[in-house]
Amino acid sequence: MLELEKRLSWVYLVNLVFYIAPFFYIDYSPIDYLWMMLALVAFVGCYYWIGRTDTTHMLLPILLMALIASCITPLNYGSISMFAYVSFFIGFSYNFRQFLAGVVALVALLVLLNHFFIKGAPYFLLYGSALVLAIGVLGVLDRVRRLTMLKEQRSAEEIKQLATMVERERIARDLHDIMGIVYRV
Repeated sequence: MLELEKRLSWVYLVNLVFYIAPFFYIDYSPIDYLWMMLALVAFVGCYYWIGRTDTTHMLLPILLMALIASCITPLNYGSISMFAYVSFFIGFSYNFRQFLAGVVALVALLVLLNHFFIKGAPYFLLYGSALVLAIGVLGVLDRVRRLTMLKEQRSAEEIKQLATMVERERIARDLHDIMGIVYRV
């Protein structure tokens, strides 16, 4: 199951449509398009970096994703979708206390971005905060689901090993009994 999820990880990138959508209805300069595309490529690179990293080493790509989203926000308010990915990976990678601290830090970052850079988007902070919290909780739930699945796999492997040992012992007893009968005759 986990291998299939890794192969289909590109599907989750569909949520970046909210980042890409403004390309089509806002008139940006060519240099703005270039910056937004570079940010998108770097962000997707970090996304795949996280996909190939274990949870103990995800801090750097998560921070880079947050930095990319923060830097591009003044140009494209659709960067809220990027913050959602950051919160998911925080929820997925860290314990609940660290997750809460990460969500508070992300919301504080959104407050700062809203205060200093956002003009004409009155719901940026509201939508962004709700999205960060909701998607982060999904990350926590996904971590719990995966840990449960790993425990079940380990239990199944232990049961299989125990069954193999019991079968070997049964065969050994049978051989012992047969050999005892042969020697008595």
